[in-house]
Amino acid sequence: KVLDGKAIFQAEEKDIRNRVAYHDGAFWFDMGDHRAVRITSVGWTIQDAPILFRRYTHQQVQVDPVSGGDPWKIFDFINVPESNRLIVLVYIASTFIPDIPRVIVHAHGSQGSGKSTLFRVIKKLADPSAVEVLIRPRDRAELIQILSHHHVCLFDNLYDLPDWMPDILAQVATGSGMTKRTLYTDDDDVIYTLLRSIGLNGINLVIDKPDLMDRTLLLPVERIEEGKRKKEVDLWREFEKERPKILGGLLDAVSRAMQIYPSVKLPFLFRMADFTSWGYALAEALRKKGVESSVT
Repeated sequence: KVLDGKAIFQAEEKDIRNRVAYHDGAFWFDMGDHRAVRITSVGWTIQDAPILFRRYTHQQVQVDPVSGGDPWKIFDFINVPESNRLIVLVYIASTFIPDIPRVIVHAHGSQGSGKSTLFRVIKKLADPSAVEVLIRPRDRAELIQILSHHHVCLFDNLYDLPDWMPDILAQVATGSGMTKRTLYTDDDDVIYTLLRSIGLNGINLVIDKPDLMDRTLLLPVERIEEGKRKKEVDLWREFEKERPKILGGLLDAVSRAMQIYPSVKLPFLFRMADFTSWGYALAEALRKKGVESSVT
Protein backbone atom coordinates (compact mmCIF):
# COMPACT_ATOMS: atom_id res chain seq x y z
CA LYS A 1 0.00 0.00 0.00
CA VAL A 2 2.87 2.40 0.78
CA LEU A 3 4.43 1.74 -2.63
CA ASP A 4 1.04 2.18 -4.32
CA GLY A 5 0.64 5.55 -2.61
CA LYS A 6 4.11 6.72 -3.58
CA ALA A 7 3.48 5.70 -7.19
CA ILE A 8 0.12 7.49 -7.33
CA PHE A 9 0.98 10.71 -5.47
CA GLN A 10 4.76 11.20 -5.72
CA ALA A 11 6.01 9.59 -8.93
CA GLU A 12 6.08 11.20 -12.37
CA GLU A 13 3.41 9.75 -14.65
CA LYS A 14 4.81 8.26 -17.87
CA ASP A 15 2.90 7.06 -20.89
CA ILE A 16 3.79 3.53 -22.00
CA ARG A 17 3.21 2.87 -25.70
CA ASN A 18 2.89 -0.22 -27.84
CA ARG A 19 5.38 -0.29 -30.77
CA VAL A 20 4.86 3.31 -32.05
CA ALA A 21 4.84 6.73 -30.36
CA TYR A 22 5.15 10.46 -31.01
CA HIS A 23 7.80 12.15 -28.88
CA ASP A 24 9.91 15.30 -29.13
CA GLY A 25 8.85 16.14 -32.69
CA ALA A 26 9.51 12.66 -34.10
CA PHE A 27 7.81 9.33 -34.73
CA TRP A 28 9.35 6.42 -32.82
CA PHE A 29 9.16 2.73 -33.74
CA ASP A 30 10.11 0.25 -31.03
CA MET A 31 12.70 -2.28 -32.22
CA GLY A 32 11.74 -4.64 -29.39
CA ASP A 33 14.98 -4.29 -27.42
CA HIS A 34 16.44 -1.15 -25.85
CA ARG A 35 16.44 0.66 -29.21
CA ALA A 36 13.89 2.52 -31.32
CA VAL A 37 13.82 4.06 -34.80
CA ARG A 38 13.53 7.86 -34.69
CA ILE A 39 11.77 9.12 -37.83
CA THR A 40 11.69 12.79 -38.84
CA SER A 41 11.19 14.67 -42.10
CA VAL A 42 14.95 14.60 -42.73
CA GLY A 43 15.45 10.85 -42.28
CA TRP A 44 15.57 8.15 -39.65
CA THR A 45 18.11 6.71 -37.24
CA ILE A 46 18.21 3.88 -34.69
CA GLN A 47 18.82 5.14 -31.14
CA ASP A 48 18.39 4.10 -27.54
CA ALA A 49 14.70 4.60 -26.87
CA PRO A 50 14.08 7.78 -24.82
CA ILE A 51 10.54 6.68 -23.93
CA LEU A 52 8.96 3.56 -22.50
CA PHE A 53 7.39 0.90 -24.69
CA ARG A 54 5.22 -1.89 -23.38
CA ARG A 55 6.63 -5.33 -24.17
CA TYR A 56 4.60 -8.54 -24.26
CA THR A 57 6.05 -12.05 -24.39
CA HIS A 58 4.88 -12.67 -27.96
CA GLN A 59 6.60 -9.56 -29.37
CA GLN A 60 9.87 -10.05 -31.22
CA VAL A 61 12.88 -7.86 -31.96
CA GLN A 62 12.75 -6.23 -35.39
CA VAL A 63 15.58 -6.70 -37.88
CA ASP A 64 17.80 -3.66 -38.42
CA PRO A 65 16.39 -1.75 -41.40
CA VAL A 66 18.58 -0.69 -44.33
CA SER A 67 17.99 2.74 -45.85
CA GLY A 68 17.57 3.06 -49.60
CA GLY A 69 15.68 -0.21 -50.08
CA ASP A 70 12.76 -0.64 -52.46
CA PRO A 71 9.48 -1.23 -50.60
CA TRP A 72 7.87 -2.45 -53.83
CA LYS A 73 10.00 -5.61 -53.52
CA ILE A 74 7.36 -6.77 -51.05
CA PHE A 75 5.22 -7.84 -54.00
CA ASP A 76 7.72 -10.58 -54.81
CA PHE A 77 6.28 -12.28 -51.72
CA ILE A 78 2.58 -11.35 -51.52
CA ASN A 79 -0.27 -11.78 -53.98
CA VAL A 80 -1.89 -8.39 -54.59
CA PRO A 81 -3.37 -7.14 -57.90
CA GLU A 82 -1.28 -4.40 -59.49
CA SER A 83 -4.14 -1.91 -59.27
CA ASN A 84 -4.17 -2.22 -55.46
CA ARG A 85 -0.46 -2.41 -54.72
CA LEU A 86 0.01 1.27 -53.92
CA ILE A 87 -2.83 1.35 -51.42
CA VAL A 88 -1.46 -1.80 -49.71
CA LEU A 89 1.93 -0.09 -49.34
CA VAL A 90 0.18 3.01 -47.97
CA TYR A 91 -1.64 0.86 -45.41
CA ILE A 92 1.60 -0.81 -44.27
CA ALA A 93 3.51 2.49 -44.10
CA SER A 94 0.66 4.08 -42.13
CA THR A 95 1.24 1.60 -39.29
CA PHE A 96 4.45 3.51 -38.45
CA ILE A 97 2.54 6.78 -37.91
CA PRO A 98 1.32 7.11 -34.32
CA ASP A 99 -1.92 8.61 -33.04
CA ILE A 100 -3.99 8.76 -36.24
CA PRO A 101 -7.28 6.97 -36.96
CA ARG A 102 -6.56 3.88 -39.05
CA VAL A 103 -8.44 2.16 -41.82
CA ILE A 104 -9.14 -1.56 -41.59
CA VAL A 105 -7.92 -3.69 -44.50
CA HIS A 106 -10.18 -6.58 -45.49
CA ALA A 107 -8.60 -9.11 -47.87
CA HIS A 108 -11.07 -11.54 -49.40
CA GLY A 109 -10.78 -14.24 -52.04
CA SER A 110 -10.80 -17.95 -52.71
CA GLN A 111 -8.67 -20.59 -51.04
CA GLY A 112 -5.08 -20.49 -52.21
CA SER A 113 -4.97 -16.74 -52.82
CA GLY A 114 -2.25 -16.07 -50.22
CA LYS A 115 -4.31 -14.10 -47.72
CA SER A 116 -2.56 -15.55 -44.68
CA THR A 117 0.87 -14.98 -46.24
CA LEU A 118 -0.09 -11.36 -46.98
CA PHE A 119 -0.94 -10.80 -43.31
CA ARG A 120 2.17 -12.59 -42.03
CA VAL A 121 4.40 -10.37 -44.21
CA ILE A 122 2.67 -7.22 -42.94
CA LYS A 123 3.08 -8.38 -39.34
CA LYS A 124 6.78 -9.18 -39.78
CA LEU A 125 7.40 -5.64 -41.07
CA ALA A 126 5.15 -3.57 -38.82
CA ASP A 127 4.87 -5.47 -35.53
CA PRO A 128 6.98 -8.65 -35.43
CA SER A 129 5.51 -11.30 -33.16
CA ALA A 130 5.53 -15.01 -32.46
CA VAL A 131 1.76 -14.74 -33.04
CA GLU A 132 1.60 -13.44 -36.60
CA VAL A 133 -2.09 -13.93 -37.36
CA LEU A 134 -5.00 -14.07 -34.94
CA ILE A 135 -8.02 -16.32 -34.72
CA ARG A 136 -11.51 -15.07 -33.96
CA PRO A 137 -11.81 -14.37 -30.21
CA ARG A 138 -14.38 -16.17 -28.09
CA ASP A 139 -15.83 -13.08 -26.43
CA ARG A 140 -15.52 -9.32 -25.89
CA ALA A 141 -12.99 -9.61 -23.04
CA GLU A 142 -10.65 -11.80 -25.11
CA LEU A 143 -10.88 -9.40 -28.07
CA ILE A 144 -9.96 -6.41 -25.90
CA GLN A 145 -6.97 -8.28 -24.48
CA ILE A 146 -5.78 -9.23 -27.98
CA LEU A 147 -6.14 -5.65 -29.20
CA SER A 148 -4.23 -4.31 -26.19
CA HIS A 149 -1.29 -6.68 -26.73
CA HIS A 150 -0.74 -6.05 -30.47
CA HIS A 151 -0.05 -2.86 -32.41
CA VAL A 152 -1.07 -4.50 -35.70
CA CYS A 153 -3.98 -6.94 -35.22
CA LEU A 154 -4.55 -9.23 -38.21
CA PHE A 155 -7.44 -11.70 -37.96
CA ASP A 156 -7.09 -14.69 -40.26
CA ASN A 157 -9.54 -17.00 -42.02
CA LEU A 158 -12.80 -15.47 -40.77
CA TYR A 159 -16.16 -16.75 -41.99
CA ASP A 160 -18.27 -14.22 -40.08
CA LEU A 161 -18.13 -11.70 -37.23
CA PRO A 162 -20.17 -12.13 -34.04
CA ASP A 163 -22.62 -9.30 -33.35
CA TRP A 164 -20.45 -7.73 -30.62
CA MET A 165 -17.21 -7.60 -32.65
CA PRO A 166 -17.80 -4.97 -35.44
CA ASP A 167 -18.56 -2.13 -33.03
CA ILE A 168 -15.37 -2.77 -31.05
CA LEU A 169 -13.24 -2.95 -34.21
CA ALA A 170 -14.75 0.28 -35.52
CA GLN A 171 -14.03 2.08 -32.25
CA VAL A 172 -10.48 0.78 -31.92
CA ALA A 173 -9.61 1.72 -35.52
CA THR A 174 -10.29 5.39 -34.72
CA GLY A 175 -9.33 5.32 -31.03
CA SER A 176 -11.48 4.52 -28.03
CA GLY A 177 -11.43 3.68 -24.34
CA MET A 178 -12.36 0.12 -23.40
CA THR A 179 -12.93 -1.61 -20.08
CA LYS A 180 -12.47 -5.19 -18.90
CA ARG A 181 -13.27 -6.52 -15.46
CA THR A 182 -10.22 -7.25 -13.31
CA LEU A 183 -9.57 -10.95 -12.88
CA TYR A 184 -11.09 -12.48 -9.72
CA THR A 185 -13.15 -9.36 -8.93
CA ASP A 186 -16.81 -8.46 -9.36
CA ASP A 187 -16.41 -4.72 -9.73
CA ASP A 188 -12.91 -3.39 -10.51
CA ASP A 189 -12.25 -2.46 -14.13
CA VAL A 190 -9.08 -2.41 -16.20
CA ILE A 191 -9.26 0.55 -18.59
CA TYR A 192 -7.58 0.40 -22.00
CA THR A 193 -7.13 3.30 -24.42
CA LEU A 194 -6.74 1.64 -27.80
CA LEU A 195 -5.91 2.79 -31.32
CA ARG A 196 -4.86 -0.10 -33.52
CA SER A 197 -4.14 -1.14 -37.11
CA ILE A 198 -6.56 -3.94 -37.94
CA GLY A 199 -6.82 -6.46 -40.76
CA LEU A 200 -9.45 -9.07 -41.56
CA ASN A 201 -9.36 -11.82 -44.15
CA GLY A 202 -11.68 -14.55 -45.34
CA ILE A 203 -13.05 -16.21 -48.42
CA ASN A 204 -16.14 -13.96 -48.39
CA LEU A 205 -16.79 -10.47 -47.09
CA VAL A 206 -17.44 -10.63 -43.36
CA ILE A 207 -18.42 -6.98 -42.90
CA ASP A 208 -22.03 -5.89 -43.29
CA LYS A 209 -22.39 -3.07 -40.76
CA PRO A 210 -22.14 0.39 -42.40
CA ASP A 211 -20.14 1.95 -39.55
CA LEU A 212 -17.36 -0.63 -39.93
CA MET A 213 -17.54 -0.59 -43.73
CA ASP A 214 -16.90 3.18 -43.71
CA ARG A 215 -13.55 2.49 -42.06
CA THR A 216 -12.53 -0.42 -44.32
CA LEU A 217 -10.42 -0.87 -47.45
CA LEU A 218 -11.67 -3.88 -49.40
CA LEU A 219 -8.89 -5.88 -51.02
CA PRO A 220 -10.01 -8.62 -53.42
CA VAL A 221 -7.33 -11.22 -54.21
CA GLU A 222 -7.32 -14.00 -56.80
CA ARG A 223 -6.16 -17.59 -56.46
CA ILE A 224 -2.43 -17.94 -57.17
CA GLU A 225 -1.73 -19.73 -60.43
CA GLU A 226 -0.15 -23.16 -60.00
CA GLY A 227 3.03 -22.21 -61.86
CA LYS A 228 3.60 -19.18 -59.63
CA ARG A 229 3.50 -20.94 -56.28
CA LYS A 230 6.57 -21.21 -54.04
CA LYS A 231 7.44 -23.56 -51.23
CA GLU A 232 7.05 -21.78 -47.89
CA VAL A 233 10.60 -22.54 -46.83
CA ASP A 234 11.91 -20.83 -49.98
CA LEU A 235 9.53 -17.88 -49.76
CA TRP A 236 10.42 -17.04 -46.15
CA ARG A 237 14.15 -17.53 -46.70
CA GLU A 238 14.06 -15.09 -49.63
CA PHE A 239 11.84 -12.68 -47.71
CA GLU A 240 14.18 -12.59 -44.71
CA LYS A 241 17.03 -11.62 -47.05
CA GLU A 242 15.01 -8.69 -48.39
CA ARG A 243 13.22 -7.76 -45.17
CA PRO A 244 15.80 -5.21 -43.89
CA LYS A 245 15.75 -3.33 -47.21
CA ILE A 246 11.96 -3.44 -47.60
CA LEU A 247 11.59 -2.16 -44.02
CA GLY A 248 14.18 0.56 -44.64
CA GLY A 249 12.36 1.61 -47.80
CA LEU A 250 9.10 1.91 -45.88
CA LEU A 251 10.78 4.06 -43.22
CA ASP A 252 12.31 6.23 -45.98
CA ALA A 253 8.81 6.71 -47.37
CA VAL A 254 7.38 7.70 -43.97
CA SER A 255 10.15 10.28 -43.62
CA ARG A 256 9.38 11.71 -47.09
CA ALA A 257 5.67 11.75 -46.23
CA MET A 258 6.46 13.88 -43.18
CA GLN A 259 7.94 16.45 -45.57
CA ILE A 260 4.89 16.31 -47.86
CA TYR A 261 2.13 16.20 -45.24
CA PRO A 262 2.17 19.88 -44.12
CA SER A 263 1.42 21.02 -47.69
CA VAL A 264 -1.36 18.49 -48.41
CA LYS A 265 -4.57 20.25 -49.44
CA LEU A 266 -7.23 17.93 -50.83
CA PRO A 267 -10.44 19.08 -52.57
CA PHE A 268 -12.52 16.90 -50.23
CA LEU A 269 -11.99 14.40 -47.43
CA PHE A 270 -13.53 11.01 -46.79
CA ARG A 271 -14.87 10.07 -43.36
CA MET A 272 -11.38 8.92 -42.32
CA ALA A 273 -10.06 12.44 -42.87
CA ASP A 274 -6.73 12.11 -41.04
CA PHE A 275 -5.90 8.86 -42.79
CA THR A 276 -6.90 10.38 -46.14
CA SER A 277 -4.41 13.24 -45.71
CA TRP A 278 -1.60 11.01 -44.47
CA GLY A 279 -2.51 8.43 -47.08
CA TYR A 280 -2.06 10.99 -49.83
CA ALA A 281 1.33 12.02 -48.46
CA LEU A 282 2.42 8.39 -48.18
CA ALA A 283 1.17 7.61 -51.70
CA GLU A 284 3.22 10.49 -53.10
CA ALA A 285 6.26 9.30 -51.16
CA LEU A 286 5.82 5.70 -52.33
CA ARG A 287 4.54 6.14 -55.87
CA LYS A 288 6.65 4.91 -58.73
CA LYS A 289 6.56 6.95 -61.90
CA GLY A 290 3.72 5.68 -64.07
CA VAL A 291 2.14 3.60 -61.29
CA GLU A 292 -1.46 4.35 -60.48
CA SER A 293 -3.95 2.82 -58.07
CA SER A 294 -7.62 2.22 -58.73
CA VAL A 295 -8.31 2.72 -55.01
CA THR A 296 -8.77 6.39 -54.04
